[in-house]
Amino acid sequence: MADRRLASLLSRFAGKRILVVGDVILDEYLLGDVSRISPEAPIPVVQLREESVTLGAAGYTASHVQHLGGRALLCGVVGDDDAGARLRSLVRERGIDAAGIVTDRSRPTTIKTRIIAQHQQMLRIDRENTSPVSAADTGAMLSSIERAMPSVDGVICSDYDKGAFTPALIRGILRAARRARVPVAVNPKPRLTLAFRGATVLSLNLSEASAVLHNALPDLAALVRGGAELRKRLRSAGVIVTRHSDGLVCFGPGRPLVIPARAREVFDVTGAGDTVIAVTAMGLASGGRLADSIQLANVAAGIEVGKLGCALVSREEIGREL
Repeated sequence: MADRRLASLLSRFAGKRILVVGDVILDEYLLGDVSRISPEAPIPVVQLREESVTLGAAGYTASHVQHLGGRALLCGVVGDDDAGARLRSLVRERGIDAAGIVTDRSRPTTIKTRIIAQHQQMLRIDRENTSPVSAADTGAMLSSIERAMPSVDGVICSDYDKGAFTPALIRGILRAARRARVPVAVNPKPRLTLAFRGATVLSLNLSEASAVLHNALPDLAALVRGGAELRKRLRSAGVIVTRHSDGLVCFGPGRPLVIPARAREVFDVTGAGDTVIAVTAMGLASGGRLADSIQLANVAAGIEVGKLGCALVSREEIGREL
């Protein structure tokens, strides 16, 4: 019965419009092989054989919405540079609505460059400006958000602490969503987590939850106490705490829901949090209960961590696991 209910909810994802707001990042991958150590320094020499770029952070979350059968509208800030142009091109290729992307000539597009050899990440280079975006950028994003809100079924806030979110932007998102009666799902970093007070659901990993609470969460008993306190502080319908290979715990109106991981084999946890928030938001936007939406999110995360890097998960893959 439970799986049939989840399958029914999953089928309702098609066509749901989700506004994704947050830090947009260009992820660059340099793939190669190592067969020797440099004579110049005790470092491996990577023989480059492949390069690729993809959407990261809020862009990755928007890609997930599209891959799940929804229609994503992306709102964020990029620079007036080659990376920004490439990012916009990728957004268009994915079929994502880019009307909410703001260009700021004073800051660069955030780029994360990963150098990978023999499936091992050897180095990451970050090119970024993490200072808060300007009041003008905040105002431009809010204008896009307020125009879009009446036509969307849900909102995702994807915070990577790269400057897109300011207290004014967060207040504006929550105010507009309340007026439109649209659920807001948030994947926050610790610095601004409490600013999202009143959002429908928030998802944090174990270390992030510990940082917000200023308290260690060494075991499930401590997590149950801490998660209940976190939900109380946030005044939200639900708080999700992901536990890597141990699954997740959802704190809602009733008793905590402890959900074990569904992964057969954990290969790479990169992107699992984005997967959880994307599927949870799609479930809520489709009229699903919080518990059912999170059950689907856990199934999706189990599929995602069995793949390399930030991989996308489809409705068909989730359906096969039910």
